[in-house]
Amino acid sequence: KHCYELFVLSHNIMGVFFIAGTWLHVREAGFQLMMYAAAIIWGFDKFMRVVKMAQFGLKTAEIQLFGDDLLKVKIARPANWKPYPFSYAFVYFMRPSSFWQSHPFTIVDSIVEEYTISFYIKIKGGMTSSLHRYLSQQPGQKARIKCFVEGPYGNIASLHTYETVSFLASGNGIPGPYTSLVDLAGRFSQKKLKLYWVIRHWESIEWFMEELKSIRGFNVQVFVFVTQSDKSCANQQNSKEATSQDGKSPETAKAIEDTKIVLARDENHDENVAQIMSSLDFVEFRPGRPNLAEIIENDIQESSGAIAFVACGCDTFTDNSRRLVIDNLTNGKRVDFYDTRELW
Repeated sequence: KHCYELFVLSHNIMGVFFIAGTWLHVREAGFQLMMYAAAIIWGFDKFMRVVKMAQFGLKTAEIQLFGDDLLKVKIARPANWKPYPFSYAFVYFMRPSSFWQSHPFTIVDSIVEEYTISFYIKIKGGMTSSLHRYLSQQPGQKARIKCFVEGPYGNIASLHTYETVSFLASGNGIPGPYTSLVDLAGRFSQKKLKLYWVIRHWESIEWFMEELKSIRGFNVQVFVFVTQSDKSCANQQNSKEATSQDGKSPETAKAIEDTKIVLARDENHDENVAQIMSSLDFVEFRPGRPNLAEIIENDIQESSGAIAFVACGCDTFTDNSRRLVIDNLTNGKRVDFYDTRELW
């Protein structure tokens, strides 16, 4: 998790030494054919990965930095390269510092732009940190970078067999549940589908705005919980205290100017929030953290048939969701839980 690139590189090097060393030890006994078989299987795996990269081709990715913690990567895909819900792919960015690295990310197939896929990448260390430093120095924090995509991979969940499907997502865990939600809504208009997304700030919606807008018109219920929805009240109270001081000392004058800047920023923030809510008028926005226990209990009670909960997010969020589903199991009704976290 913390040294992914080192792990992959050492894994491949040690694999070569293991096969060569074992072959030297067993050749006198005549068992070297087994090592030939192992080398063929390992080589075939590497060969097929190269074939998948060639099928996708070398493309130019449009990469944009959002805030300090997320990258949005948009790539045109071949017409015959079709991803599916919860699928992922390995992305190779052709930069001197990272062309030899590959990282798996959930694929979002755009329903707005034909033959276009997107990846939403949380900035951590290694390659993503390098991209963050590079994009932060570019105009508009955007850049175009050549890349290969290898995939798609992943299992297909049989969510179409359930009458009700509730998707629970937190932070940048939204791409996987979104792809499945859109797939089910497009094929089964009578199913009861709900999406619960938990984010910290309103700004988090900006990088997923196009996808949320594309849900309009589908028979789904969307709830977005903004846990830190309003900090401007405290800033406004501080500004009143600062401006009410009688003196005009340098410190007070500076405080007044600082609070004016904060107020102006808050006004812009409020305008942005109003625009978001207007653009996404079909979404129910709620301040604070969700009561997952109540949500899960109510969804199970309202469902007249089998229900599935699909969770994706941080470890604590997903584990807590699983525990609450288990606590609300009822006799006579099928309730299933799907953990769609990417565990690498």
